[in-house]
Order: sequence, then C-alpha cells, then structure tokens
Amino acid sequence: MANARKVVQNALIRVHKDEGYSNLVWNTELEQSDLSSRDAAFATTLFYGVLERCLTLDYVIAAHSKTPVKKMDLSVLEALRMGIYQMLYMDSVPDRAAINESVTLVKRSRQNRFSGFVNGVLRSVQRAEGAIPLKETDSQVTKLSVTHSVPEELVSHYITHYGVSLTEQLLPSFLGARPLYIRVNTLKTDEEQLIQALSSEGIEVIVTEHPHTLQVKGGHNLTATQAFEQGLFHVQDPASVYACLALQVQPGMRVLDVCAAPGGKSFTLGQIMENKGELISCDLYDHKIRLMQQGAERLGVTCMQSVLRDATVQDDVGEFDRILCDLPCSGLGILGRKPEIRYKSVTFLDNLPDLQYGMLRNTVPHLKAGGILVFSTCTLNPRENQDNVERLLREFEQLEPCAVLPQLSRVCGEPSHMIHLLPHVHDTDGFFVSAVRRKGEN
Repeated sequence: MANARKVVQNALIRVHKDEGYSNLVWNTELEQSDLSSRDAAFATTLFYGVLERCLTLDYVIAAHSKTPVKKMDLSVLEALRMGIYQMLYMDSVPDRAAINESVTLVKRSRQNRFSGFVNGVLRSVQRAEGAIPLKETDSQVTKLSVTHSVPEELVSHYITHYGVSLTEQLLPSFLGARPLYIRVNTLKTDEEQLIQALSSEGIEVIVTEHPHTLQVKGGHNLTATQAFEQGLFHVQDPASVYACLALQVQPGMRVLDVCAAPGGKSFTLGQIMENKGELISCDLYDHKIRLMQQGAERLGVTCMQSVLRDATVQDDVGEFDRILCDLPCSGLGILGRKPEIRYKSVTFLDNLPDLQYGMLRNTVPHLKAGGILVFSTCTLNPRENQDNVERLLREFEQLEPCAVLPQLSRVCGEPSHMIHLLPHVHDTDGFFVSAVRRKGEN
C-alpha cells in the first residue's frame, strides 16, 4: 500500500502547511488518485487518524527523538506520524510494515538522508511496545491533552465551563470515526421501506432511538445508491434533527431558515411540514443556493424556496411563525468530524459571539407574535451559546424563554429553554439548542 500511504502523506502536508479543510483536501486527493476501494478505505482511515491523533503522535516522537518536532522537515514528520499511528492504533498493520513503508516514504520524498533517522525513531517506539510516555510530573490537563490529542488550552476551556468529570467523559468521544446517520424522507417512504431498499443495494443500517433516523454500518458511497437518487433519505446527524424538532413546526406555517446551507435542516423541516406552508431557506453564496435547490428537488421538498440573503444585514423578508438560526460557530462540539478544529488557537473564538448576536438581533423583528425562534450551534462554548441567548432576552422584552426538547436528559444544569447535546450522553454531535418565543398570540 505504498501508493496509498503517499496519497495520505501528500494530503497531510497540504492540511498542515496550507491549513486546508481536511474533508476538502482529502476528497481532492482521493479523486486524483487511482486507489482501489480497499486502498482508499485504508488511506482514509490513516489520513483522519493521523490528523485526529497528531498531538499524541508528536508527544511520542519527541520522547524518542533528539531532534525537536518543530525543526523536522514536514515530509519527514508526516512519515513519522503515519508510521507511529499504524503501530499504535492499526492492529491490521504489522510494526515491520509500518516502519519499512515509512522509511520508503521518506526516500520517495527525496529525503534519503533522513531514512536512518526515521527508522531509528520508529524502532525505538516499537521497543516501547506502544506505550505513551506520560511523565509523573505532567499535570492533569497535560495528561488529558496528550491522551486525547486536544491542546491544553482547549482542555482547560472544557474544564472551566463543564467541569473535570464531564470533560473526562467528553474527550474520548472526539476520537475515532463518528457514526454516519441518515434521516428517512417521510414525504416518500418510512423506516421499514428504506431499510429494505438499502439492504437490496448491500447497505446495512441500524434503527436508532432518534426520530426517523438510521445509522449506516460500514463505509459506503451513499450518493451512488438508487435510494439516494430516488430521494428516500438525506445524511443528517441526530443533533440537527433535534434542532428542527425544537422549532415545533406545523404544516401550513411560514418558516425561515436563516443560515440554511448545505440544507439538511431545511429538508427535514419541509418534510415535517408535509410540504404545506412556506419555507424560506437562506444563504450568502450562490453556489450553496444551487446545491440546496438540487437537494430539495431530489427529496421532493416543494414548499422550500432557496434565497440569497445576508443575515448580517436587516431587510424586509417578512414575518414568520418559526425561525431557525443555526449560525456559524467555532465547531467545538464536532472535533470528531473535523479534527483540524482542535488545533486552532482559542483566540479564533473572540469575534464569533458578536457576529452571531448581530444575526440574532437582525432576525428578531421577523418573528410573529406567538412565534418561536430556535438558536443552535455545533459548539460547546458558553460565550457563543448561553451568553447570546441571555443577551437576547435582556435586550428584547417581547421575547420569553421557551422550553426546548424536554424529552432529552440534561447534564450541564441548563434551564428548560436550553440544552447541550453531547456525544457520550445523547449519541449525537456536540450541539447547543435553545428556544425563545415572542410574547402574544398569532
């Protein structure tokens, strides 16, 4: 699998050098390669695994190398990371193969002079029999950071806001591949029929406790299935489904999805509305509008209209019975899906709360009396979440808290109008959902 490993090395260099989005970089590299399906599956596991465990891998490298990690050539460093990841976390790869292939990678990168160095470091790791060399003097934050490959400043963030116990339970859920979920298109089919349709195409799914949601077993290109082409489902994590349910939409309502792309929540809302009423789904970019329109057509969501709109600017889009504000955020609840987020400095959080609040502030005038506004994010950060909701309630006296998802357990001590969805508790992405109601009656 030398070719597969070279594809992985190239992709890792692009992510770490150019700070590219992992999914976009990987999809491009995979499309340009000639890997078999088996090699592609191996390479995908290795690519995302190395990204996810990068901090842990660098800690191990530092313990077995006299050369500081920061001074290593990037192609050499990626070869070391890949070799160690295979040795520590991929039982299907013999240590000997991981070492030899990593040395070969260095030679192919025209770094022959480092081949002995790479071989020596990996042999030393092999002799340690996979142990991560934590020191007794390491702090609790450092140990959690190294063990779960989350930077110390981010570990401290979680501990500060959610406590040590919850952090210790949360961090492991950010490691390993997250489950793939699909939502049954209730406009066209039901769970039983969809299960049969997918089974006929060799795809096994698991019934979940989440409404109209199935978990897909194994890795599959779902877009290549007839069931996908027929619009029988769309890919959606249960957390997003719950954000839609929190809106309490009914057929015949007028609904606004403020930041709708790529459209999954709008698709679900349209299905719950049974195509009765009006659903306005907005985004800032033309190409995303086109993608949402194509998705709605495939699924048969005819009540949905995709509209080019800037949520930071006040306009005259009218009034709505329900408004969903699933806004841009730091993504600190989905580290398992986007591993590169974990390595960003927490300073990137500074401007997001005000950006989000500006969007919320512009949206409130469009909410009818008696209407419900749901604000959700895929992050775990009080400044972006709870603080914005409380700020909204303080500024707008016409708003009041609205109980949200009472059927789900709460573990963060939230009031009834807020809830944190957590991977290890709810089997969802990390998410925050809240709801407010405009006083009065329709």
